[in-house]
Amino acid sequence: ETSELSYVEWPKYDESLATSEEVIIPIQINGKRRSEISINLDMSKEKVIEKAKSDTKIISHIKSATILKEIYIPGKIFNIVIKT
Repeated sequence: ETSELSYVEWPKYDESLATSEEVIIPIQINGKRRSEISINLDMSKEKVIEKAKSDTKIISHIKSATILKEIYIPGKIFNIVIKT
């Protein structure tokens, strides 16, 4: 009988179902991971930086520090270099 599992066609791979529009990226302060945020891959650099700086864990580290540099690698990581 063809309704048995052994006769059912193997499912086709659909690459569009394997991709994600959203990723979680780590936020580092002076090279140390302090938090992470969830972003859409099509988010602008400015929006990602804004979201990262509004994270409560990050605010506590940067509120009394001078930000020297912000390094964002799209979809991968955001690093803030500070001087306390």
